Amino acid sequence: APVFRALERRAVTLLRDETVDFVPLDLALCSWAYAWLAHAGPEAPLLRGITEAASRRLRDFSSQQLANMLWGLDHSNYKDDAFYVQVARWCCQLPRSFWTQAAGEEMVSILTALKPYGEQERGWKDLEALFESIVLEPLAKFLSQENSSEGYAQGLRQLRVYHAGTLYTERLLQRLGITYLGNGDDPRTRAKMEDLLQFYLLPPEPRWLPDGYDDDDIQANRAEIPSLLELLDVKRRCQPSSHFLALHLSALLE
Repeated sequence: APVFRALERRAVTLLRDETVDFVPLDLALCSWAYAWLAHAGPEAPLLRGITEAASRRLRDFSSQQLANMLWGLDHSNYKDDAFYVQVARWCCQLPRSFWTQAAGEEMVSILTALKPYGEQERGWKDLEALFESIVLEPLAKFLSQENSSEGYAQGLRQLRVYHAGTLYTERLLQRLGITYLGNGDDPRTRAKMEDLLQFYLLPPEPRWLPDGYDDDDIQANRAEIPSLLELLDVKRRCQPSSHFLALHLSALLE
């Protein structure tokens, strides 16, 4: 990846030059792209330069630009407590109209990245409550209804959200009546997750039986669900999504 290192060195030089005017879109796309391509790490000078430039122009960011930048920083495990606190504080001061115009997917990325740093900020609980009312509640209501594959995909596009993020999926599952397992070190949880992994590692070989198959026919059911590697492929969305997977998780872990 010499080309990426060369680009990063040049970008860092320009980001440190306050006479160079980087607009929020530049910063957001750079953060997002390097994280997507796995070319930025927790200590990356490029990300440091992006956050320093972003600190000076926060008021100019749209919800989409903020979401893309924070998604990149979060997925690169970038560490800068002071920057995240600054952004969280700014977000808590934004008017409700800023958030009601944002896509649910954008709010998921923003709140997921900022939650560990914003919980002590004044107004954070109000922001989370707004997020639950305009994103999680409509999503849970939609997912609780019977739907076709096409209707499912169209509904999520209309909602403009496809998941609840790592830190808010528990709240979504609770709204769907799905028990959250909790402590990953609990022996029962570990055993159930091992069973689940073994299930997804089964080769998805289609089965056809003249009289159909029973609901507890593991091999037959396995053929209708994406493979483990497909589910772990974060570079693309696979259908069924994590919501559909959660329903199967609930059934398997009863």
